[in-house]
Amino acid sequence: MIGFLRKPWWVGPLVAGLSVTHPSADRPSGPAADSSYEIVNNRGILPRNGRVVVVATCPAGKRATGGGYVVPSAVDTADISRPEGNNAWRVSFKSNGGSGNASVYAICVTAN
Repeated sequence: MIGFLRKPWWVGPLVAGLSVTHPSADRPSGPAADSSYEIVNNRGILPRNGRVVVVATCPAGKRATGGGYVVPSAVDTADISRPEGNNAWRVSFKSNGGSGNASVYAICVTAN
């Protein structure tokens, strides 16, 4: 019975290597405040067993440096996720049984 109550051998090393910090402990809370930085979102409706292309376009004077997407459900996929010219992000969605809002975002910065 005494052996059953003893802690496992791995608890000591696991706890010894644990580091806990407070979220606001001398760290910036996000990207540096820069008025040239902006995220643009756009949505399209993905029909069940269909396809849709959604493009998020940066405002005039800004260019897309990256982008991404959110599929409507876990069974849906994105065939293509790429830049569209210099100022947009394009994603082609394919339904594999799901449907709903297909979201695309572009990360935009001031063009030089």
